[in-house]
Amino acid sequence: MSTNDLTDSDCVLTQRDPITHKWVGFFRPRTQPKRRFIGYSESTDFDHWTYPRMLLTPDDEDDSWTEFYGLTVACVGRWRIGCLWVMHNNPEYSPMTTELVFSRDGQNYHRAMPRVQFLPLGPEGSADSRVITTFALIDRDKEFLLYYHGTNQEHGSDRSRMGVGGMQMPKGQVDGGSRRSVLGVARIPGRNLCGLKAEVDGVVETKWLCNYGDAGVQAYAETEKDGWVRAEILDQYGSVIPGWDRDACLVHTDADGRLHFSWGREDMVGGFGQISDKQGKVGHVVRLRFHLHRATLYAFQVGEEGSSPPYA
Repeated sequence: MSTNDLTDSDCVLTQRDPITHKWVGFFRPRTQPKRRFIGYSESTDFDHWTYPRMLLTPDDEDDSWTEFYGLTVACVGRWRIGCLWVMHNNPEYSPMTTELVFSRDGQNYHRAMPRVQFLPLGPEGSADSRVITTFALIDRDKEFLLYYHGTNQEHGSDRSRMGVGGMQMPKGQVDGGSRRSVLGVARIPGRNLCGLKAEVDGVVETKWLCNYGDAGVQAYAETEKDGWVRAEILDQYGSVIPGWDRDACLVHTDADGRLHFSWGREDMVGGFGQISDKQGKVGHVVRLRFHLHRATLYAFQVGEEGSSPPYA
């Protein structure tokens, strides 16, 4: 990666990274000709920072105006959940939108729904109709709180001649006459960040999963009035384990909205070594198959965090 312009950073991780114990900054370098991306930088003292490496950049399906301008990140369990600031650097129309990103290790980030707005711009004429930039994602009790700044003025584009050579970036157009801005908070219930939705009926089948501990199969989902979710456990060959099928599946919801699955009896939760009435035994390597009827699946787990054996 080569860049002549490291620019600056609006975003830092608000705590030391739980894995590296370093401060993390999300810079916005740019390539030549101008195209901004997210650069990852670390510091042990908050004064000296490493040269930013490329972390997130537009792909070949993004239009040529797309640039990445900032990244707000929060630590949620072992995950990093972030809001990516997407700048549409078009002289004719230059809004700033947001996308949801995630990371399992804090080093590699992925776009959950590329080119889909996470926190949508407001309607025409509203105070957040042209730009939304997020500043904090806070995990509180049974919801996430997403704090943001919005305005009805476009960001402005430096792709035109006026913005080249160090000249000031021209101001963007204002929606509705006079410029307005707002500080807002969006409330996201449960773990409902993004999901797979069945308008009527649908099936979600996972990759191979490690199953250690006694927690069994759990999920976060949202159902319509007549909707439901059922689960099956598959063995290492991809076949449904006898007695762990959708017909035997029972579901109950706890106080924070988490779904707990059992099969036949409440204590048969899909933990390793459990044997069903049909003599089907759950192993360490499984797949899950969720059947959805008018429902959206947001998250799932099998087993317990930290229960797998240590690496040799």
